Order: sequence, then C-alpha cells, then structure tokens
Amino acid sequence: MPLTLTRAAEGYDRMAITVEAFDQMIEAGIIDADARVELIDGEIVPLAPAHLPHARACMRIAAALMAAVPPDLEVVDQVSVRLGRTSELMPDLAVVRRTASGGVLLPPDVALLVEVAGSSVRRDLQLKPPIYAAAGIPHLWVVDLAARVTAVFAAPVGDHWQMEAEVPFSAPLPVPCAQDHALILDSLLAR
Repeated sequence: MPLTLTRAAEGYDRMAITVEAFDQMIEAGIIDADARVELIDGEIVPLAPAHLPHARACMRIAAALMAAVPPDLEVVDQVSVRLGRTSELMPDLAVVRRTASGGVLLPPDVALLVEVAGSSVRRDLQLKPPIYAAAGIPHLWVVDLAARVTAVFAAPVGDHWQMEAEVPFSAPLPVPCAQDHALILDSLLAR
C-alpha cells in the first residue's frame, strides 16, 4: 500500500508510535516492507530519495570499510537499528559484529554508523546524532557530499557526544573499529 504523506500540525500534541507498533504495521502490510521510512521520536518519516551520487558514495565507502575492518566485524547497508522505544532508524551503512542476528540491529551490535548526506544533511546532522548518542552508538560519521567534509561523532554521553570533529575529504578519516586504518574520501569519492 503506498504511503500518503502529510505535513504535521506543528504546535499540537501527537501520539508517538512505538517501535513495536511500527514493526506490526510493517508486518500487517499497513506500511510496505520496502518503504523507505524511519521511525524518529515516534513519527514515521520518509527517507530522502537515493540518487546516483549517494548510491555511489555508499558503495565505495562500504567497500573501503570492508577492506579495513577486522574479521569479527562486517559492513551492512540499509538495515534498521532499534534505538529505544520510539526510534528505529536506517543508516546508510553500519559496521556491526558478525554475531548480530534478528530482523533489526540493536545498539550493542554496532561499532560504527555512517549516514551519507545529500539532500538529507540537515536531518542527518541535527536530528539523528542525539538519537544515536542516547542509544549508546559508539561512533557516527555523517558524510556531507556537498560540503565534502565528514562530521565525526564519538563517545556518547546521554544525548550528546563528548567528541565531535569535522574531517575534510582531503584528510585521513580514521576508522574507529580498525586500528591503523584511515580513509581518504577525496580519492575514494572522486567526482
């Protein structure tokens, strides 16, 4: 069933949907299992359409990460991560423990999440990092394709990060879960 989008009534209370209800809606076919949506703070939010530059960047970053991570980790794409009672997000890439199982990832399964931002840069930089931090995700990269910088977040405490940095595509981007490995996104994502 196609999803009908609406504009929220700002300033009015709304009832938050739980991840359990969200998953039941998908299982019942109310939300198409292939729909590109996330549950953010209890609200169903469509993902931005994926265009070729975004898809190309995801594929290249995934390949570089796969070559860098140790054997107990793997790189997956477009897998939902349950982040509490009212948020289930779908990052572009996740470096996860090979022992992860089930339909969705849980924070203890995750070593690094990667959001590749084109038109979604505002959401990926402002809305999602506090949610990921509050859930205890240890490392987050937001790769800003337009600005050609990666926002690096590490060491979450509550809903904020103890370490935040911007790494230009021309500088080495250390892979937190792979000792002595760094990516140079300038060459990896050459236009």
